[in-house]
Amino acid sequence: MEKPIELSLCERFKKGMFKKYQSKDLSDEDIVSILILGFDLLSLQSISENAKSLGKTTKGIRDFSKNKVEINQFTFVKNNE
Repeated sequence: MEKPIELSLCERFKKGMFKKYQSKDLSDEDIVSILILGFDLLSLQSISENAKSLGKTTKGIRDFSKNKVEINQFTFVKNNE
């Protein structure tokens, strides 16, 4: 008998959210609230916002930042450290 593959906490969370959304237990507004929470927890900023807050150029942030994250063709910088 094969041992079942255990999903990571992240995978279980995503799967559960998907099921709740499909069954209409989560609304679009709920998903937006979850996204906002994620952005707040990670302190995600656009490259231009990050450059402005640090007094740097957008080219400098785009080329040299190690905390960049691409989300649907948009680039953000994590500032949660």
